[in-house]
Amino acid sequence: MLVLVCGLPGAGKSTLAKALAEKLSAVYLSSDIIRMKMLSERTYSEHEKYKVYGRMVEEAGKLLSAGKAVVCDATFYKKKTRAEMRGAAEKAGAELHIILCQLDEQTLEERMEQRGKEGAGASEADFSIYLKVKGLFEPIENEHLVLDTSVPVEEQVGTAAEYIEKKSGWKPEELGMEFKETHISWVFLSGDFAYKVKKPVKFSFLDFSSRDKRREYCEEEVRLNKRLSPEIYLGVVPLVREGNSLRFGGNGRPLDYAVKMKRMGRTMDRALEEGEVDRGNVEEVAKEIAGFHNAVPVIQDPRYNSPEMVKEQIDDLGSVKETVESACGMGEKVEFVLEKSDLFIRENEGLMRNRQVDGMVRDCHGDLHTSNVFVAEKKYIFDCIEFSEDFRFIDIASEVAFMAMDLDARGREDLSEVFVGKYLELSGDPNLMKLLDFYKCYRANVRAKVAALEYLQNPTEEGKRNVEKYLSLAQKYAGKL
Repeated sequence: MLVLVCGLPGAGKSTLAKALAEKLSAVYLSSDIIRMKMLSERTYSEHEKYKVYGRMVEEAGKLLSAGKAVVCDATFYKKKTRAEMRGAAEKAGAELHIILCQLDEQTLEERMEQRGKEGAGASEADFSIYLKVKGLFEPIENEHLVLDTSVPVEEQVGTAAEYIEKKSGWKPEELGMEFKETHISWVFLSGDFAYKVKKPVKFSFLDFSSRDKRREYCEEEVRLNKRLSPEIYLGVVPLVREGNSLRFGGNGRPLDYAVKMKRMGRTMDRALEEGEVDRGNVEEVAKEIAGFHNAVPVIQDPRYNSPEMVKEQIDDLGSVKETVESACGMGEKVEFVLEKSDLFIRENEGLMRNRQVDGMVRDCHGDLHTSNVFVAEKKYIFDCIEFSEDFRFIDIASEVAFMAMDLDARGREDLSEVFVGKYLELSGDPNLMKLLDFYKCYRANVRAKVAALEYLQNPTEEGKRNVEKYLSLAQKYAGKL
């Protein structure tokens, strides 16, 4: 992405451009800074300006080709320089946005006078330069945003960011594919493949707010999930617009990115509903997970899965207490679950720390439940946590508890016991049972929070029932602690 923040000298371009670059995690390029580095004596002549703009185009092109977002701060008063920037964006396959800063002349003159007295900023332009450039400024013919810079910079940045998001956005319905939606992603189904796109959202536990971050997490998702299901995860592809259509792959400008996966059969949760999961199926999953845990790295850093970190993660349920109360009037159960969990942590702090010392904290899957297991000729475990090491570098007991809790929640306590029993037989973990109900409570807590977030985005009766189910289950486990 390339953003041109342009306008007359003194119009507030630099203030907006710097703040916007920080907001977008972009590289900031300034014509004033480039000019000072290039030239010992500066005249603001036409020849000088083209030299400065030429360098800016060159630097922006290199950054864009390297996958960086760039915000350029300059007057861009000539069509020629704007066209050159557009060419650099097109060559790199990047989108271009133009923001024109405007300020009434009296305020602008006062600002420049004050800036001259204080010697602030990199710009050396005075009001005479402003008048000179004003007479030469060629109208912007392409689509652009006109921004009044007399308002607070926070408001300017918000308006600019909203404009960019709308201009570069897309709607899932445009793809014309069947898709499924969660609170953090869309999964599109097409023939033999599935494409998972991360939503541009930011929560306390993840940040998918920028396209660059979403691409990085797509790549991380593929890398991590190949540990358990290399047959399924095929790579990362761009979502592009070609003409009036959207498609995955191709050479158009990337609007977003998707994890491309081989489309499989039913997930275990569906098979459970149809009564087609038996003891052997569950033991197979336990065997897969036990072998996986034995192979993945032990996490040496005592910060991970520490009592303090687990408490913080558990307490995050409190952040959706109002949503829980609004959905089903069960806000008081949140307090009960948090109080009992906190008490358990205080009383078992030594055990939890010893688990870390004993090598029981490992680079796990992090989201092990029946919806993340495909039932085919073998059991494929997929969709591990990629967005946070805090949720993946965990006690193996926490991982086992998630699957056990999920089977409990689906009314199959018998299969839950089979899963835990088989895992214990294969792992020989001596202290897992001391922590099982605590981590089951934690996992039900997590599912209740996810259900609350989904209800907040789309308040349905099913969403309400999910909040009630998981919070009641967390309360049940908490009562055993």
